[in-house]
Amino acid sequence: MPRPHRIRLVATLVVGGAMASVAGGALARRFGGTEVVDRDDPRLDVRLAAPGVVRGSVSVGLMRYPIAKPFCENIEEIALRDGADALVMDMSSLSKATPKAGMYAMKRLRVLPLRRIALLRGSRFMRAFAAAVLTLGRFPEFRFFDSEDTAVQWAGARRSS
Repeated sequence: MPRPHRIRLVATLVVGGAMASVAGGALARRFGGTEVVDRDDPRLDVRLAAPGVVRGSVSVGLMRYPIAKPFCENIEEIALRDGADALVMDMSSLSKATPKAGMYAMKRLRVLPLRRIALLRGSRFMRAFAAAVLTLGRFPEFRFFDSEDTAVQWAGARRSS
């Protein structure tokens, strides 16, 4: 006959396993399970929106490092290949990012010679947070927009010298 403490252990493991399953595999990710995301993942939408303007958005519930890495690589590739100096970023899904993903994205954006950053959508809190981060990071001119067309137009406008 099994000992009572073993029964409790088995019950704990079964319930814990069910909870981990319900949590979307968070424990598996924490203990070494990794998601492989390549640069052609359909959730990543990075393209040239206008001459000199890269537009990027991601369709995920939570922006994690394995998604942020190819997303940023796609932005860099298009910006460097096409000589883009402006970025239009949809903040809808970026508002839910892990600290590691956020720090990685900030480092990668610093590499690009960006003149203007247009940020689309986003809650009031996310806009305030993004403004603080971009100001402290000494990023170039940036603004917030609700309309993608207006954002692309502003980002692509050249300075009159």
